[in-house]
Amino acid sequence: MFAYVGRERSDSPYNLATLAGFVAFLLIIFWSKLHLRVLHAYVIPVGLAVLALLHVSGRDLPSGTRNRIRLVTTLSMLGSAAYYALADDRHPVAFNVTLLLLCLAAMALGSATRVRAYIVLGFAGVTVDLVSIVVKILIHMDRGERMTSVGVLVLLLGPALVGGAVYYKTHRDELDRIADAWRARLAAWD
Repeated sequence: MFAYVGRERSDSPYNLATLAGFVAFLLIIFWSKLHLRVLHAYVIPVGLAVLALLHVSGRDLPSGTRNRIRLVTTLSMLGSAAYYALADDRHPVAFNVTLLLLCLAAMALGSATRVRAYIVLGFAGVTVDLVSIVVKILIHMDRGERMTSVGVLVLLLGPALVGGAVYYKTHRDELDRIADAWRARLAAWD
């Protein structure tokens, strides 16, 4: 009902009431019906509501303020999911999948809304999460399998780094032109 009443103005207080009601409904469902007792189940809906409000009515704020709000909100969302995925060993790999999906969603949102902070934070989270998954898999292996897997990873990583360096040296001008074109394209993004 509040969403219908506030549909004509982006800065309507009814939009805030709509998002607050939706977030409160989600939090009550998570706590009482789904019995979720993990932090990111509560931080993510609140963070999404803050980002939605910022997107709908944040055009009046200076660009630097909008970017700081986006940074803090996205970091809190990713950080709450990353704690269970990366730091707490009691939780299964499913928490890594939650972080991975959240990071991919942040990257997609960054592409859709033309916001660089979402893309950078999402990419960093995907990279760290994939490394964490590999480490968790290696930890649960037997000693012989673990040593073989680490050896294979080192053997694959070495030639990949050398090949990448050689490719960059031989195609430096072309890669610099591509990077400059992307910088120019991303300069207009928020």
